[in-house]
Amino acid sequence: MKTLPPPFLARVTEEDFEVEEIGDEEDVRPGEHLHLWIEKRGLATDEACRRLALALDRRGADIGYAGRKDRRAVTRQWISVAGADEERAREIDWPDLRVLRAVSRVRKLKPGMLRGNRFRLRLRAVDGDLWPRAEARLAELARDGLPNAFGSQRFGAGGDGDRLGLALLERRFEDYVRGICTPPHAPDTPAVAELGERLVSGRGLRSADRLAARLPRELAPVARQLARRRGDWASAARAAGRTRLLLHLSALQARVFQGVLARRGPAPGEPEEGDRTCGHRPPSPFERSATGPLPGWKAPLASGRPGRIERAVLAALGVDPAAFKRLLPGCSPRGARRPLRVPVLGLEVGGSGVERTLAFELPAGSYATTVLDELLNACAQGGR
Repeated sequence: MKTLPPPFLARVTEEDFEVEEIGDEEDVRPGEHLHLWIEKRGLATDEACRRLALALDRRGADIGYAGRKDRRAVTRQWISVAGADEERAREIDWPDLRVLRAVSRVRKLKPGMLRGNRFRLRLRAVDGDLWPRAEARLAELARDGLPNAFGSQRFGAGGDGDRLGLALLERRFEDYVRGICTPPHAPDTPAVAELGERLVSGRGLRSADRLAARLPRELAPVARQLARRRGDWASAARAAGRTRLLLHLSALQARVFQGVLARRGPAPGEPEEGDRTCGHRPPSPFERSATGPLPGWKAPLASGRPGRIERAVLAALGVDPAAFKRLLPGCSPRGARRPLRVPVLGLEVGGSGVERTLAFELPAGSYATTVLDELLNACAQGGR
């Protein structure tokens, strides 16, 4: 059977995907934290923070940000740096990162301190016969909201970060360590391959620290801990770092949420009896939406039919919310609720022929790639 081309191409270049953070700044008092408005391209937020810390002679703990931004994109966002020299910061103008503005503020930026993001996307090789279906779906999203699915990037390079999260939750620390030391969760390098062989055979772990200098930054502490305390898989997992552990646990939480979203039907955000709901700021076209679980040891579940769906998904995935408690030091997620739909604001559609542009705003934590998925699905339903 002949494979048909996609109805459009997205993210052909980094410039095809632009993201601009919408801050939620309330406290504008000057202080010790220098807030930098940066533009980066082809660079992950964590890597941008690491390079800024090096350039400004600051520790990693001095750096803060409100939200991670896509790597394969041109993105603008705020980064805070405690005690940084403003003149030195303003001089940063690298090919993939530059400082556009610097202001003094009293508070360090922390995850969640933003309202949302403004996206501008360029679509290429657009199929003119199918584009009307995409435009019709965009109008529906602007009216009814976007199903608030997580993007594939939430689940990591291999798309199975939730599997590692489940290994953590079930305290299968050996499986977790083996997983993070194996591609695609680790770079495919000779040193990583050698560490993987030692993990499989169980031989040579006492000298694993000798590999540390050739391993990626995030795996070097794991190798040293394996050498220091052979067989103590919990401590080796902890050596991966709190950020990485929470990343895999959040992937597991996201998998539960996706399962609930899929079972809610065609209008997942419409509140039902038993739902736990959340409000939306104006100018959202709807005031309240149903929420789904990001499970943890304290977050409540819904009741009624929504609650039965949530419990069925948890059971199917083998996730026990109580198991999140006292999991590892600093890694015991309380859980949360996430809207099952979000407003798509300020929608603008431009371009013509085989090239179109989209611009819109989404709340913090929502994905522009989910909008693209909705358009692809709408075009697929239209046939060829």
